[in-house]
Amino acid sequence: MTPEEITALVNQQIEAVKAEITQQITSANQGLAASLTKKIEKLSQPAQASQDEPEKESLTLKSLKQQLSDMQSAFAAKEKEAADALKRSGLAEAIGQLKALSPGILQKLFLAEYGDALKQDGGVWYVDSPATGVKPLNTVLSDFLKTDDGKLFLPPSGVNGSGAVETKPIPPTSESPKAEDLLVKAFSDI
Repeated sequence: MTPEEITALVNQQIEAVKAEITQQITSANQGLAASLTKKIEKLSQPAQASQDEPEKESLTLKSLKQQLSDMQSAFAAKEKEAADALKRSGLAEAIGQLKALSPGILQKLFLAEYGDALKQDGGVWYVDSPATGVKPLNTVLSDFLKTDDGKLFLPPSGVNGSGAVETKPIPPTSESPKAEDLLVKAFSDI
């Protein structure tokens, strides 16, 4: 046998196997093709029906868009409320550490002054405002309590003023009787 005859024989065998495999694949996929054809027909029919009623779909679409926007605005409001509660909590904790008087009033005052500038990063609260720059919350609170307005929130100090000491009582002498003793003796003699 010549190489050309061998090549022709191998090509015949390959073509025969190829035809057999193609036939098996075709017969195996005929059921799948039929079911896919049916599904495609079913899906195309509602699409045609929906094209007949575009007004109803547009109303439904508008309604869904309205519901989505309402839900988004409600979510944004809840998210803002949660962030405000977290700010109040962090500020209350910082004020509690300083042991300031009237912590509720101080918290409201501080939120009015720095509420939008109060931020949290990694559990650490800081104030980022043009007036103070970027400083930790405790530092800004301490600086505020050093001002004249902030001193209202500090408890009174334990200083004795000018350092005067109370006078010590003089021990009674046994030689001169007290007025109390004389009055008691006078009434008891009656």
